[in-house]
Amino acid sequence: MKALPRMLRIATLRDRTASYLRERLIGEIAELCPNLPDTTIWANANTTDSPITLAAELDRLSVASDRSDRRSPADCVRLLSLPVPHSDLLIAEHRRVGKSLLMAAKILPDELDADLTADIEALVWGQASWK
Repeated sequence: MKALPRMLRIATLRDRTASYLRERLIGEIAELCPNLPDTTIWANANTTDSPITLAAELDRLSVASDRSDRRSPADCVRLLSLPVPHSDLLIAEHRRVGKSLLMAAKILPDELDADLTADIEALVWGQASWK
């Protein structure tokens, strides 16, 4: 699992340890972007808007500071928090997650277990199929 990109690690573990993954991601974001109010809001609120707002702010900070290490946590926030899409905005956010998973799947290590590889491919193609 350590050899997997962050996005795929979180995607494969999210059903088993979702609360742990969320707490860990909050810690990573707090370390990358200290005192970001949107992180606290997302950590404490269970709304559709808070993850979208936080992810957008992380994307903006990634571009503004030319630090791509902030983009992966943004997509992970989307992955862990987005509900079933019922609007154009949510569909666009799900597509973003699907694209990120596809890009991460392109760099899977060769020595990965065949069962894990199959699970990842099913997850990636399932997520990428949102229209």
